[in-house]
Amino acid sequence: MTHLNTLGLSVNARYYVKVNSTDELKHALMFARDRSLPTFIMGEGSNVVFSSDYSGLIIGISLRGIAVTRHGEDAIVEAAAGENWHRLVVYCLDRDLYGLENLSLIPGSVGAAPVQNIGAYGVELKEVLLDVKVLDTDTLMERNLTMAECRFGYRTSIFKESLRNRCVILSVRLKLSGRSKLNQSYGQLRRELQEMGVHNVDGRSIGAAVCRIRQRRLPDPLEVGNVGSFFKNPIVSSEQYGQLKSDYPGLVGVPDQMGEGTKLRAAWLIDQCDWKNKGVGDAAVSDRHSLVLINKGKAKPSDFLQLAGRIQDSVRRKFNVALELEPTVC
Repeated sequence: MTHLNTLGLSVNARYYVKVNSTDELKHALMFARDRSLPTFIMGEGSNVVFSSDYSGLIIGISLRGIAVTRHGEDAIVEAAAGENWHRLVVYCLDRDLYGLENLSLIPGSVGAAPVQNIGAYGVELKEVLLDVKVLDTDTLMERNLTMAECRFGYRTSIFKESLRNRCVILSVRLKLSGRSKLNQSYGQLRRELQEMGVHNVDGRSIGAAVCRIRQRRLPDPLEVGNVGSFFKNPIVSSEQYGQLKSDYPGLVGVPDQMGEGTKLRAAWLIDQCDWKNKGVGDAAVSDRHSLVLINKGKAKPSDFLQLAGRIQDSVRRKFNVALELEPTVC
């Protein structure tokens, strides 16, 4: 399974199957049900940490297909769960369809995007998502969930809560615009565009700027094992933020989009605890970005889990702030 997870962990599964159609998926689920096997649904393995060998059936989703339905200048794009997310972004930009450019170069598959409500540089998936087609793992019936029914939050959704392990995402439908609706709310993005010498900003230039930032700051999982951000940015009450800001003037906080408080930069908190370049075994904090834990070669699952736990403990002791893991631990 080493090549099937971007952390590069050497783990095994009792059974593994890649499915290319809904029928194959149904057969795989029935195989597991008949044998009372646990199942784990996996896309590109870019947001999962295996804690040990898996005793059941891992189902790799390889459903393919992208369809565009035009409505004047706008369009509805339906993409199958097994499509690569960044390739979908490029596909849409090549057809002058905008809304995904701030989400460029996020690793993983289309099917994983709603689970996390992926977001970057001021944009979240929920802003363009119409609905999600899923397969109920009990009834093996298909149904559509609207954006509201997905109960999106910061890096979470109904697929992490009440529908966890109860459905498989088959495809998503997105409403995109033929007009560039630019989101340059992140100062880092604006500075990157200036450094690129871009005067007439459009969706393509924003996508290019996001790619430049991510390539510079985040290690390529094809070269260095990682799952991107290992921790979510924590959300604290306005009162706690005020006290922390008083104690630590360098702390940066932004209002949470869900109106639940103030979101802090987890990377800053980790940096203040002096974790950069440190690690456990062959698991280490990246020197590029403190939210990224990397595999220096032969890291074991326990190395990553111990390192993450120690980071969480140090941040809790220093700031009284809880860091939550972003990837799924299986």
